[in-house]
Amino acid sequence: WLVTHLNETDLTSLALGGSALFVLLLIKYLKRRFPATPQRLSSRPFLVWHYISSFSTLIVVLIGTVISKALSKRGSSLHVLGSLPSGFSLPSPPLLSRYPAGAMLVQALPIAILAYIEAVTIAKKYAAVFSYRLDLNQDLAGYSLANLLSCMWGGVTPSGSFARTALSAEVGARTSFTNIFTGGCVIICLYNTQILYHIPYCVLGALVESAMVNLISFHEFYYALRIARTSGVLMVLTFLVTLLWSVEDGL
Repeated sequence: WLVTHLNETDLTSLALGGSALFVLLLIKYLKRRFPATPQRLSSRPFLVWHYISSFSTLIVVLIGTVISKALSKRGSSLHVLGSLPSGFSLPSPPLLSRYPAGAMLVQALPIAILAYIEAVTIAKKYAAVFSYRLDLNQDLAGYSLANLLSCMWGGVTPSGSFARTALSAEVGARTSFTNIFTGGCVIICLYNTQILYHIPYCVLGALVESAMVNLISFHEFYYALRIARTSGVLMVLTFLVTLLWSVEDGL
């Protein structure tokens, strides 16, 4: 995909997105290089840096939005979120009579399996990182309820997300209260969608890429190649196909 669409590159978006990614990765490196300790936090300059770095994601989005709005006034627009529908739609039961039961089952079953596999994979990854207990039965019940409610509003299939989970962990989220806080922010934005209009996609992509870096473990590649060469080659091949083409091709 990258090769076939290389001629469609927008240099302004590339520059802004690349700068945002560089800043986020640099801040991440500096936070690891100089961790916050009681002794360092007693210094006012370091304390200021600590708070700025803690809100670096939000600051990068705000700066990117300001630049995007300034460029649009000069006639050099970026790809932005644009106009979004506001508010909630009224709940209504899905019209199952429109679709044959057999055809719907053939399409719904793979989606449900893949969505749950993705959710379990990301849950196990961060359960190991943050050392908390994982109850897969509780997760399955939660996803089932979320799907039942989602269909009443015509929503997509709820599942875990590598990108959103990685981004949440990157900004310091550690408890499920994060989901309540995020949901509240989403509801506020649904009724004030104009504040999201000028957010550029390239900056949002930089946020996701900077967070996804933590999910790439070259040690796992090396371990798989050393222990089971066939599985290791398959892992590397899947990674490259997904990166260069699409998730569907990788799967």
